[in-house]
Amino acid sequence: MPKKEVIQVNLAAANPNLSPATRFGNLVFVAGQTGRHPVSGEVGKGVREQTHYALQRVNTILEAAGTSLDNVLTVTTHLTKREDLAAYNEEYAKFFPTNKPARRRAEGQACMGEWSCTRELMSGFYVSTILVSPSLLKQSRFGDSVE
Repeated sequence: MPKKEVIQVNLAAANPNLSPATRFGNLVFVAGQTGRHPVSGEVGKGVREQTHYALQRVNTILEAAGTSLDNVLTVTTHLTKREDLAAYNEEYAKFFPTNKPARRRAEGQACMGEWSCTRELMSGFYVSTILVSPSLLKQSRFGDSVE
């Protein structure tokens, strides 16, 4: 039986109470990420910049787990306002130009204060949840084949 592995990555303004991601077998689960710049921790100005920063954070976490945005299976996104959807979609499409993951969007109370959006990814994307499947990788982080 596989064991849970915590994926560690150094991101600015990360919540010390959360693991950035966990791997269980051939799945990677990414914690929700906010629109802070991955290095400076600065909050993005508006939904476009916050979306960009959140997805950069997710990409950094996925790389540390030995995978990429190409293997994201599902994304949950929380937006504060419906009118931000077009700008969010345009920025999101830059990160997922083809082979788009399944996506769910919520709006309203999930975002508070200075945040326009958040995401989660299940890698096996807050963004809120991301799931990425490392079984799609040619080789695991440990050097063994996962085909």
